[in-house]
Amino acid sequence: MKNLQAIRRVLYITMALNMVAMAAKLTVGYWTGALSLIADGFDSLFDAAGNVIGLVGIYLAARPADPEHPYGHRKFETMAAVAISVLLFLTTW
Repeated sequence: MKNLQAIRRVLYITMALNMVAMAAKLTVGYWTGALSLIADGFDSLFDAAGNVIGLVGIYLAARPADPEHPYGHRKFETMAAVAISVLLFLTTW
């Protein structure tokens, strides 16, 4: 898989930034009682969860071909994208 290290690095960095944003938004939101900040904090939490799903997806997709999967494991990327879209729908709900 091309650029696996770069993809992994970007996902880790954005996950860390999402966690910082989540902590700040939830702290200020609960402190001030601003429901919009609390909701945005949970949105950042779901974004960080999406990064975790992306990391697992690229880990599984990068595995080499084996007898059971002669064309490799690339479909795990698609499955991870579907899982992330479920998180997005959950966030909007």
